[in-house]
Amino acid sequence: MGRYRKDEKAAQVIFDQKGIVKVYCEIHEFMRATILVLDTPYFTVTNTEGKFQLDNLVPGNYTLTAWVNDKSVWSRPLDVRAGESAMLDLAPETSTKPAP
Repeated sequence: MGRYRKDEKAAQVIFDQKGIVKVYCEIHEFMRATILVLDTPYFTVTNTEGKFQLDNLVPGNYTLTAWVNDKSVWSRPLDVRAGESAMLDLAPETSTKPAP
């Protein structure tokens, strides 16, 4: 992303392709980030207890995928029915290959 003087504005970055983007600080090794770019409007993050909620899903059959880290992506089928809530427990035994 570069270094900028105090009077300079940082360059704008547009993430227009799905996938994993890694960001590193060229000065501080401990400063880094991972950005997951998705091609769906249906996403969420877990709370501090590892629980999550997805709202406003259209009824249908889905595959819920949880990105844990570069080496762990968990997937599970999910059937959403009109007017009902669905409970789903993702566990490590459902792990698959990392997202692209």
